[in-house]
Amino acid sequence: MALTTSLAGRGRNTNLPKSHALVPLLEAVVNAIQAIDARPADTVDSGEPGRIVVESIIDDELGQKWRDGDAW
Repeated sequence: MALTTSLAGRGRNTNLPKSHALVPLLEAVVNAIQAIDARPADTVDSGEPGRIVVESIIDDELGQKWRDGDAW
């Protein structure tokens, strides 16, 4: 039996108060840090540091997407 889900639908149905708007971002960063810490030893020894990149993309009222102050 296949299990399917609508990620967009789950997002719309998730209640997140404005006072906690950054909680999902915090959870994502914490998960990334934990993943970097849990890397296999041969990956750590390669000299490549763990890296986390956070990029903000915002939709305005007209649906225009903005990234770092520039429309795209």
